[in-house]
Amino acid sequence: RFSAAGGSASVMVHSLLTPLDMVKTRLQTQPDKYPSGPLSAFSAILADEGPGALIQGIGPTAAGYFLVGAISFGGVEVLKRAAVDWLGPQVVLAHPVEVSLSCALTASFICTLVLAPFEAARVRLVQEPDFATSVPDAVFKVLAEGSAVNSLPALLFVQIPYRASKFVLYDIASGFLQSLLPASQLASTDAATAVTLLAGVIAGVGATILSQPGDATFARCNKASQGQCESGQVQISPLDAFTDLLNSGGLFVGLATRSVFAGINGSMQFLLYRTFKSALQVSPSELVLFLDAFSGLQEGL
Repeated sequence: RFSAAGGSASVMVHSLLTPLDMVKTRLQTQPDKYPSGPLSAFSAILADEGPGALIQGIGPTAAGYFLVGAISFGGVEVLKRAAVDWLGPQVVLAHPVEVSLSCALTASFICTLVLAPFEAARVRLVQEPDFATSVPDAVFKVLAEGSAVNSLPALLFVQIPYRASKFVLYDIASGFLQSLLPASQLASTDAATAVTLLAGVIAGVGATILSQPGDATFARCNKASQGQCESGQVQISPLDAFTDLLNSGGLFVGLATRSVFAGINGSMQFLLYRTFKSALQVSPSELVLFLDAFSGLQEGL
C-alpha cells in the first residue's frame, strides 16, 4: 500500500509537469537554439512545434516514475521501519538524520537503476521525437545502443543526491514547521496540509540545487551529436560531459525551470502520498513506533 500510494503520487505529478521537464531538457541539450531562458524557450517550442511538443517523453516519464515512486516512497517506509526493528526506537530517535539519510540513500540507489533506461529514453524523445514509436521501443533502443548504461553514473549523480536529500530535507523541514505550530493546531487538517506543502517545496528546491550538476551532465551524455541522430550513439562519457559543462559554464543551465518543477513536484507528491495513504486505509496503528517517513521522525510517539 505504501508503494502503491508512492507510485500513484509520483506518476500523477511527473506526468502533469512533463512540459516543464521538456523545456528544461531542451535548454540543456540545445542551449544555442534557446539562449534566452525558459519562458522564451517555451514560447518558441509552442510556436514552432505546437502544443503536442510539450508532452514529448511523457510515456517514459509515466512508466519510469511510477516505478520510482513505488520504490522510493515504499522503500524508505520499509527501511525506516526495519531500522526501528534492527536498532531499536531509542537509537533511531537519537540519530534521526543519519537513519533517514541511510534509508533514503539505499532506496534512491535501487530506484535509479530502474529509472535509467526510462530517463535516457525520455531525453532522447525530447531531442528526437521520431527516435522511437512507443515506450518499449524507446527503452529497448537506449538499452541496445548502450546509452542507458553509459549515462548511468551521471544519473546516479543526479538521482541519489536529489532523492536522498529530498526525503531528509522533508523530514527536517516538516519537523521544524510543526515545532512552530501551537499544540492546539497540530491535529488540524489545514495545518497539516500547509506543513506538507511548504516542507515539500523546501525539500524539492533544496534537492534540486544539490543535484543540478548531475542533471546537466546526464542530459549532456544523452545528447546525440549532429551526425549521430539516427544511430543514437552517446556523444561523450559522463566525465567528459561534466568537464565540458564546467568549462562552458553550462552546469546550471535549466536550474530555474528545474527548481520550479521540483518545488511543485515535491509539495504535490508528498501531499498526494499522504492522501493516497489515507485512501488505501493505512491506519495510524501502522505508523506507531515505525516512524512515519514523511511526517517527522517523532510523529505519533
